[in-house]
Amino acid sequence: MASQYMHGRNHTHRVNWDESRVLKMVPNYFHRRLTEALIIQRTNTTSNLEKGLKLNSTWTLFVQEL
Repeated sequence: MASQYMHGRNHTHRVNWDESRVLKMVPNYFHRRLTEALIIQRTNTTSNLEKGLKLNSTWTLFVQEL
């Protein structure tokens, strides 16, 4: 929630919670962390303060779609 606070403090618009969505459900903890890190790496639209797992760039070569 800290990232939403920081975003709200630095911008004049509000987060549209009604149109927010879960990008992917991943039950396995390691797979979930890996998926999260890859999504954060690939997009500039996430509001994460952290980058997730530290990944070698070769991961993105092998994973085409999440």
